[in-house]
Amino acid sequence: MSSEQLISALKQIEVLVAECLKAAGSAPDKPASRRRSGSIDGAEKKTLSDHILGLRDEGIFSKMQTAREVHEKVQASYPCVLNRVEVELSRMVVRKQLRKASKVVNGKTQVAYVW
Repeated sequence: MSSEQLISALKQIEVLVAECLKAAGSAPDKPASRRRSGSIDGAEKKTLSDHILGLRDEGIFSKMQTAREVHEKVQASYPCVLNRVEVELSRMVVRKQLRKASKVVNGKTQVAYVW
């Protein structure tokens, strides 16, 4: 097959694909965007750290809280696994948004967070 025949065949395929996409209702000229556009009113989604900071602002961290206790409180508004909360709490300590302390629970010393 010569290069001219190959190019001609590819152009025919391109036309057929465009017709199929047009019939299916999607535009072939515009590729799907990888990023989702923000909402119309400009409100951003709250992250896990936003939820934890909200708890801090409510005064939850005036008493020492373990990661498990924080996880239980966050679950109501932001469902996630305990490990994510533990990691985010340690990151917030590094960013100086929380302080680390020790708390005795059932005779065992555990890491706790306070503000």
